[in-house]
Amino acid sequence: MGNGETGVKKVDLKTVRKLITTAGTSLAGPVPAGMQRWVTFVRIVNQHVGIQKLWICSTPAAMTATTPAAASAAAKMSFYLQALERENVPERGPTDHKYPLFSIAADKYLTAQPALGNASVFVQYYDE
Repeated sequence: MGNGETGVKKVDLKTVRKLITTAGTSLAGPVPAGMQRWVTFVRIVNQHVGIQKLWICSTPAAMTATTPAAASAAAKMSFYLQALERENVPERGPTDHKYPLFSIAADKYLTAQPALGNASVFVQYYDE
């Protein structure tokens, strides 16, 4: 690596935190054309008073999957959460960007859909 290059790849890590409802929520705008969105960390806090399932999805529009079956089909990750439970992936918190959990294709949206009640979602990602 010449000319002062260090071999260190720089990425613009972004974060989003949203309260999602059973109507579903878009977590970020569309992935730019010619790029992918790499998700590196997810934290879910179930705010429902009972057990529920929650999906993190890739959808073709800002509107989310409107049924559990549609959310399951579009899911990149799913969670079964106890009442008021908090879950991190990876468990110890955000890790190096070199180890993403999954990617979302260009022109798709990163969305979240709980089955029964509200949840708080925090996601760290970068586009490349």
